Amino acid sequence: MQFRVTKARIIQMFLACLCFFAPLLLILTVPRASIRDTWRSIGMEGSKVAAVFALKGQSEYLGATEGRGVWRLQGSRWTAVNEGLPTGAWGQIPAVHLTVHEGPQTRLYLGLGDRSDSVGFYSQAYPGTWLLLRSGFGREIIRAVALEPDSGVIYVATDRTIYHSVNRGLTWDSSAVPAGASAPTVLEAHPRKPGELWFGTSAGELYISPDRGMTWRLSQRLSLERSVNSIALDPFEPGIAYMGAGASVYVTKDGGETWDRQSLGLGSG
Repeated sequence: MQFRVTKARIIQMFLACLCFFAPLLLILTVPRASIRDTWRSIGMEGSKVAAVFALKGQSEYLGATEGRGVWRLQGSRWTAVNEGLPTGAWGQIPAVHLTVHEGPQTRLYLGLGDRSDSVGFYSQAYPGTWLLLRSGFGREIIRAVALEPDSGVIYVATDRTIYHSVNRGLTWDSSAVPAGASAPTVLEAHPRKPGELWFGTSAGELYISPDRGMTWRLSQRLSLERSVNSIALDPFEPGIAYMGAGASVYVTKDGGETWDRQSLGLGSG
């Protein structure tokens, strides 16, 4: 049997090869520098960074770590800003929860402690020395802190209680966490709705309070393996919010009434 090579067959074979090798050629022709330079390490290797804050109007960043406290990045150099904080026997600093109030004077607030006997709430007129505002919250461990950017009201979440202070931590009022809620993982105060709190848990629950924790409504309940890791509230569109849970991101455009999963490109990790 003879195999005839025709012009049409040559074109067909060329197109088949092009379809097979095109993705590989595309990958090889992307400049490696553009991939490598997208993200680069700026230090803090070996530390578990819990949060990063960019200070407005300053070329400075703050990083809150587990075990090493709070660090400041200026240029390419990290320096510790832990003066006034207690340390353990090996120099470690208990788990920290940091929030920043930026105004005429930048002020930092820090919930400290991973055991009930090491809990403390601290304040710092940045840059400066940490001052202890409260040594404990009923022997409860601090799980999250939040702050209203305009009013400066501070919030502290423990396993059973939401505390808030309207006078920079001099006095505190309290309310209960949502009934039946799992351990809190994140607390956020709405930047445009004074008194509104968003409360995420380790079991994928999200609750919203309009009155500083006096009443709560369940906004979302995900599967148990999807702990709520972060909440971002849009400062310009009050109804828009994002929630990071597990390996997914969810968005609401109606103040938490409904949620859509938006994780295209995030992969399955």
